[in-house]
Amino acid sequence: MKKILVLSFAFIFALTPLFSINLAFAAGPELLINGGFEEPVVTSAENWDIYPDGTGGLGWSVVWNGPFGTSPANLEIHRNADATAPEGMQYAELDSDYDGPTGSINNEEANISISQSIETCEGGEYILSYSWIPRAANGPHSMEVEWGGDVVGTHTGILNDFPVWQNESVVLVGNGGLMTIAFSEIASADSFGTYLDDVSLMLVEGTCGCDSECNSGSDVVINDNEAFVMNRVSSSANTGGNTAGGSYGGDGGDAGDIRTRGDVNQSSTGNGGVGGDGNTGGTVYTGNAYASTSLYSEVNSNTSSIDRCSCGGDDCCDEGHVVVYNRNRAIVMNDASSWANTGDNMAEGSYAGRGGDGGTINPEDRFMPRPAGVDIEEKGAENGDDDDGRVDESMTGEGGAGGNAGAGGLVETGESRSSTTYVNVVNRNLTRILR
Repeated sequence: MKKILVLSFAFIFALTPLFSINLAFAAGPELLINGGFEEPVVTSAENWDIYPDGTGGLGWSVVWNGPFGTSPANLEIHRNADATAPEGMQYAELDSDYDGPTGSINNEEANISISQSIETCEGGEYILSYSWIPRAANGPHSMEVEWGGDVVGTHTGILNDFPVWQNESVVLVGNGGLMTIAFSEIASADSFGTYLDDVSLMLVEGTCGCDSECNSGSDVVINDNEAFVMNRVSSSANTGGNTAGGSYGGDGGDAGDIRTRGDVNQSSTGNGGVGGDGNTGGTVYTGNAYASTSLYSEVNSNTSSIDRCSCGGDDCCDEGHVVVYNRNRAIVMNDASSWANTGDNMAEGSYAGRGGDGGTINPEDRFMPRPAGVDIEEKGAENGDDDDGRVDESMTGEGGAGGNAGAGGLVETGESRSSTTYVNVVNRNLTRILR
């Protein structure tokens, strides 16, 4: 149900005439706490008392408005003491007191500032209303009103000039953040100041883009998701098939031969030459081998936003409930592999060379070779021939030695790395409801 608030705007400044404007607004709920200063209840016989900042139920932050007193600052509240409250039975005084109604300190400097902070919407209009009156003693008294650090009202006077409570109202604009409303005594500090009561701050409905009555209605959000995801990813790396074989050793040389038609008694051929050595195998330097596999899957992501007042009509404000139903089903199968190696590497040594053959003795009239180291005279006797082509006590040389095998080659492999990463995000729901 909408509440219609009738406001009378009155701007009162020192030496400034009074004028007022009557306007009607559809106002939202009260935003301030204890704007009538009915808490805490004053119980002293003097009908006034002081309450330190942070007192339960006070609702207002209280600080000294100048280098006065000790921490914490005190808010002075009267219960129809020397004035009658315009609302309820209690009101505040903004030039406070150090030690209360039973204390001995008089005329102390005790100006205070009281404030509350409100969350606002950007561009939203707020109706601030309050009542004030100068205290009878001393004067003139002066009160300053601030909104978000800006002065929006200053009221100065003495009781003779303003013998009744003055009702003020002003339209304030929000900046979309936390804003502070503050009331401060700015006249001479002497423990006598301005009385304040019936402070109210309400949002003008419709100025924030969503009326307060849009907090009712019926909304249903259903997210029903199914998914089947199967991933197979592989990667590999190697530095190839690498060989660093040594060279082969050279063959040994053959021993010399003897060919004869006459006698070659006690003769010998030279030895065969030594075979050459095989060289050391070469060097293979392989690079690094890296293999990496990354897999990212996001399945069933839902975002639901409800702005009931965006429809712009009264239909969006029907009473009801908000129901959000998210049903997600997902099967995710991942097969990811990676491998890395530094190749098929071989560092084979070289082969030794073959030894050379021994020499032979070959009498030309027989044309029959004689093996190395055999006494030809004996062979001739066996064949009944001991006249021509005698090679008594002759030896052929030994075959040459084979060459040495070379050392195997050197293979230096690089670094081998393999990594696999899985990231699966399944069934993520975000529901945002704005009323």
